[in-house]
Amino acid sequence: DYGGLPAIAGYRLAFLLYLAWALLMVVRLSWRYSDVTQRRLLRLGLRHVAAGGVLGLGYSVHEMARVVSLSLGHGDTLPQADAIQQGFIIGAVGLMVLGSTMPAWGQSVMAAGELLNAYRAYRRLYPLWLELYRATPDIALLPVESRIREALRFRDLRLRLYRRIVEIQDGYLELRSFIEPADVARAKEFCGRAGIEGHDADTFVQAAAIAAGIRRKREDVHVKRSGAIPK
Repeated sequence: DYGGLPAIAGYRLAFLLYLAWALLMVVRLSWRYSDVTQRRLLRLGLRHVAAGGVLGLGYSVHEMARVVSLSLGHGDTLPQADAIQQGFIIGAVGLMVLGSTMPAWGQSVMAAGELLNAYRAYRRLYPLWLELYRATPDIALLPVESRIREALRFRDLRLRLYRRIVEIQDGYLELRSFIEPADVARAKEFCGRAGIEGHDADTFVQAAAIAAGIRRKREDVHVKRSGAIPK
């Protein structure tokens, strides 16, 4: 009702200028210290705060333009000016709240993500570990469980993943005297014919050598000249 009065316009311009200056300091200092900190979550949080400050500056500039335009009797500077104002406010406050609290709740999110990655790796290694375990049961340090019970177990997951990797490595070593260099050579030749290259070729050669070693170990057929499992 009183937005067109000179005193109100002057008050709003003073308020918006101070708000713009404060937000400019928020943007500058948040971005500056985000480059200094070594903590990933704090860095990300400060940059979210800086982004919120930029939207706040957009709000301040837009409102100052509205005040001047209304004082001169030209009406709003842009169509749907109120919607634009609300968008700036919601974006600025949302990003600042998100960035300010991120170091607190972000640790829990990261821990949950790491646990999920460990669980996925643990489950994906199961078929390889099982084949090596069947060939050499002595590699298992922890009691062997059924696949269903193992899939539902989340306790001590990092320890179990570490043990699984160690047991797979032990299973590799047990196969050294059952692998022929020809096994590796044949697998490499096949990769060349099939156009398999790079990491995929290394994985294929390793898997072929392990499969050949497991087969001979089950048959208790030692080779005269053992070959190393490709890494």
